[in-house]
Amino acid sequence: MPVLFQRPSVNIIFDKNEKLYEVNITNEEKYNEPGFVEFLTYFKLCWELIEKEKDIYFMVINIDAEGEEDLPLTAFIRLIKVISELNEIFKKHLHSCCIISNGSKKWQDVYDLITKIYKPPDQRPLKFTNDKEHAKLFLISNQIITQKNQ
Repeated sequence: MPVLFQRPSVNIIFDKNEKLYEVNITNEEKYNEPGFVEFLTYFKLCWELIEKEKDIYFMVINIDAEGEEDLPLTAFIRLIKVISELNEIFKKHLHSCCIISNGSKKWQDVYDLITKIYKPPDQRPLKFTNDKEHAKLFLISNQIITQKNQ
């Protein structure tokens, strides 16, 4: 699986065979705002490329950062904002998204609050969990059904 973006605390893996777009956020270094903004820019550009290729992917975001290295609330809000901005692309090119984090309950609550204020129409399924098996089952059960041209 090719790594498309690599920094000490974040990478993006793009698996064309499995149709999986994976983001891994680790606690290799303390949160770095400019680096996180660079990652979000690259994240958005990658989804624009998927749209141009007319492909459909699953997305998993693994957040393995806790304590002092955990993402601050502002970073999660930025991430959710970018995910919302990509809604038009996601409607046709994202089966579903699962964010795996030990703080999944906290982030699900933040997401629920944000989507009470603004929820894009036709938003693709998004789940926060701390269990990789729950994530796998969620992704499998939320797929875009496409019709083949005859």
